[in-house]
Amino acid sequence: MNLSLLDWCIVAGFLLCITIIATYTRKYTQSVADFLSANRCAGRYLLTVSGDMAGLGAISIVANFQMFYHAGCTVVWWQAMSMPIGIFIVITGFVIYRFRQTRAMTLAQFFEMRYSKGFRIFAGFLIVISGILNFGIFPAVGSQFFINICGLPASFSVAGITCATYPVVMAVLLGISLYFAFIGGQIAVILTDFVQGFFCAVVLMIVTLVVLFTVGWFRIEDVLLRPENVHMINPYRGENIQDFNVWYFAMAIIIGVYGTRAWQGAQGFNSCALTPHEAKMGGIIGGVRSVGGNAMGFIIPIGIYTILRHNDFLPLASESNAVLSSIASSEVRDQMIVPVVLSRVLSVGLMGCFVATIVAAFIANHQTYLHSWGSIFIQDVIMPFRKKPFGEKQHMHLLRFSMLGVAAFIFMFSLIWRQTEAILLWFQITGAIYMGGAGAVMIGGLYWKKGTTAAAFSSLIIGSALAVGGIVVKLIYPNFFLNGMQVSFVAMFISCLVYVIVSLLKPKEEYDLDKLLNRGKFAISADAVLGDPVNDDKSKGKWAIFWSKLGLTDEFSKSDKFMFFTVLGGSFFWFSLFLIGTIYYFIFDTSSVFWMRYWRYYVLVSITLFVILSIWVYIGGLFDVRKMLHRLRTLKRDKNDDGWVDSQSIKKDIVKASDILIKAEK
Repeated sequence: MNLSLLDWCIVAGFLLCITIIATYTRKYTQSVADFLSANRCAGRYLLTVSGDMAGLGAISIVANFQMFYHAGCTVVWWQAMSMPIGIFIVITGFVIYRFRQTRAMTLAQFFEMRYSKGFRIFAGFLIVISGILNFGIFPAVGSQFFINICGLPASFSVAGITCATYPVVMAVLLGISLYFAFIGGQIAVILTDFVQGFFCAVVLMIVTLVVLFTVGWFRIEDVLLRPENVHMINPYRGENIQDFNVWYFAMAIIIGVYGTRAWQGAQGFNSCALTPHEAKMGGIIGGVRSVGGNAMGFIIPIGIYTILRHNDFLPLASESNAVLSSIASSEVRDQMIVPVVLSRVLSVGLMGCFVATIVAAFIANHQTYLHSWGSIFIQDVIMPFRKKPFGEKQHMHLLRFSMLGVAAFIFMFSLIWRQTEAILLWFQITGAIYMGGAGAVMIGGLYWKKGTTAAAFSSLIIGSALAVGGIVVKLIYPNFFLNGMQVSFVAMFISCLVYVIVSLLKPKEEYDLDKLLNRGKFAISADAVLGDPVNDDKSKGKWAIFWSKLGLTDEFSKSDKFMFFTVLGGSFFWFSLFLIGTIYYFIFDTSSVFWMRYWRYYVLVSITLFVILSIWVYIGGLFDVRKMLHRLRTLKRDKNDDGWVDSQSIKKDIVKASDILIKAEK
């Protein structure tokens, strides 16, 4: 076993702390809106920190370790291609702003508002199937990570009965995650994720620095400058990288734009922002923070790669390889390389903190997904069949039972399923069951008046059929020439064409987007902010109109504008380096020594920025937590705010835009 008594005490103390916080949130969870969307009370910094933590997960840590271990530093280089696209999404609030304007609690609720109840049920069913299949391997990977990093035995005995360690660990970690989601819904999820996010950021930064100083940059250079490793530092020599090459990232960029906010693994975060502007600012702050965080991803796996290949670490490498050779599955063995070696590098105390981080990542990710898929099943598959809404207590009981069902399914799936490819590729192909057509339906529904219900049905059916076909083919022929990312890309492209063609073939009266987005004469007072981009003064100058079109409206305070231009400038800087480096390479070529020098300075700059920006974001998050709890204490609950689509109740909420602007000016 790799953990001392002190390490186990640290893990237990951390679990006790977040359990107390989750239990405390119970008194604030008084309505369905509280349970599903934290009653739309979350501020920008809280959204950024908690949202990042919800998306991290033990499985994401393993997946990124696996990717960087095989592809090296070049992953960061190719990710820079997405900078202009990412900045466009962030500063314009593409999809994010408009989806929050609809006030929908789930994506499928929006689908009923925009298309039809039948489409809501169909889409909700696909979302749940795609989501729980995608989610199905999370407990397996997270539990294997925990077992291997802790050095737990394959089995143990209790009262003379031998029990396998793997299912027990999985059941315990899933049970804790389920309790958090049960007890306080989205309020518990977002607050515990904030605390866990702060803890994980500190520990991962320390672990990164420990690995860097233990291995030493010059040893890393010694290994990576070898001819067989050139693909790990020179992005233009990636012919040895099979899956995570330039084409993988090019497709990922396109799929990322196409699927903005369409994936519903964190649906509670998509709907819990205080206002549409706060949702948009959360994205901008996340963009500021990401400017400095990229180096955090590759230092640990690159350090482990060096340990296994440098002569100075031969005893450590031999011990680690002996443990890895005992893992039967080649795919699981590949995923566990970094955790196994890392468990032999970290000291007592720090090892406990790192294991607590893995537990935190597991819980944060699992409680978010349990909440999302369980909620979506009730909200978008079961509820639309009813002629009247659920009673409030009945509704919340059903939401909890649904989460229990999701937990039971993924537990059994993880016990049975055997992986045949990398984690990130599994994410893509299972996500495409729904995401193949969802992007077209989402973007078309929010931005195109001519999008039709028939087109929405056609797009989702085609996308899911292609994705399911890809999964079946990969099961029969594991060496099929298309990997999960490529199957996902093909499904997306064809579904998008189908949506456009079917919409144009069946002309109908154009849809009223102002009513859908609660703007103009349909505006809702609770979401009104002076300077709504729809109501911008047309008499403004050309530059003011230009920035307004990019999303910089009168909603932005001076500090908001500072963050806006910081993201713009940071993204422009890194993308400029990418362009200049690419042009220079093809004109003059670049040596491996040049690339190692570049990565050395990149690491120094990136870590420094990450520390500074994280301090700022977490301080802002603490203020947001206090404000959120105050709102929840004083807020008057609306029992009808439960995701039920009722045109009569919508009409009651509508007020004239002129009244809103007058109130905002006052």
